[in-house]
Amino acid sequence: MNSKNKLLEKIQKTSKKHRIIASVIAVLLIGGGLLVGSTQASATTTAVPTTQRMYRLYNLHSGEHFYTANKAERDSLVLKSKWYYEGVGWIAPTHSNTPVYRLYNKNAGDHHYTINKNEKDMLVKKGWIYEGIGWYSDDKKTIKVLRAYNKNAKSGSHNYTTSNAEQQNLIKNGWRNEGIGWYAAGTGIGIEQLRYEKDEKGVFTSENQIINESEDIKRFYLDTIILQGKKEGKYYDFSAIHYYKTQEEVNYANLVNSLLEQRKNEIEQYGHELPSTKYIPSITQQLNELYAKYPQYRNLKPVK
Repeated sequence: MNSKNKLLEKIQKTSKKHRIIASVIAVLLIGGGLLVGSTQASATTTAVPTTQRMYRLYNLHSGEHFYTANKAERDSLVLKSKWYYEGVGWIAPTHSNTPVYRLYNKNAGDHHYTINKNEKDMLVKKGWIYEGIGWYSDDKKTIKVLRAYNKNAKSGSHNYTTSNAEQQNLIKNGWRNEGIGWYAAGTGIGIEQLRYEKDEKGVFTSENQIINESEDIKRFYLDTIILQGKKEGKYYDFSAIHYYKTQEEVNYANLVNSLLEQRKNEIEQYGHELPSTKYIPSITQQLNELYAKYPQYRNLKPVK
């Protein structure tokens, strides 16, 4: 009898052991299925963007440039506060180890941006309001974002751009070159390219609408100052944003500036100015002819 009881007990223990093993295997199989399922699910989800557009806006009244990655903030500034939208200044990473701090001076109505924590802390001590991290600098240092300073400007005293031509033009006009502000992951996108941007369905994006709204604002502003200028006997140059005494002076200034820009672009692209052809003289020759025809405008300067 004892031997039968021992045998039955042994069988029960063995069955219990098998049940435990079976349970463990079942859990592993279910867990594996969940893991496989989650892997498949993650593969079908939309990838998180690693870069973002940095919108560039301009206050036609104060002269300040403003930069933001927030589309809602951009739209609010254009539609409600009547800022002019200049397009995408550059492409920034959505995150990096180098934040760009954003500060605001409520007395001057000016924003400032820096990756330098000491500069940020110094400005806060002077009364600037720290508004947090505006965006991030590219740790790969793909593209330089250049910084320039205008000591005479109350608002908009700093300018930031990936365009070396824009930077050099500012320096030529008295701005101080402050080197590299931070780095971008990509260059900007101009207004004309954004205007015709379409989504995957072939429909124009909201860029088209905000650009049209922005240009209406600029047109109204220019009409206002042109009218004011005419009352004072001055003429406005759309391209250089200056007043001149006559329309002929405006035309002359536009021609000279256009030729100088063409020559600069040719030298940057080819290393030299393109030679004359049978039909088109060199840019230098065109400039000399223009100088000879209008000697009275050789040292032409806009009216203050």
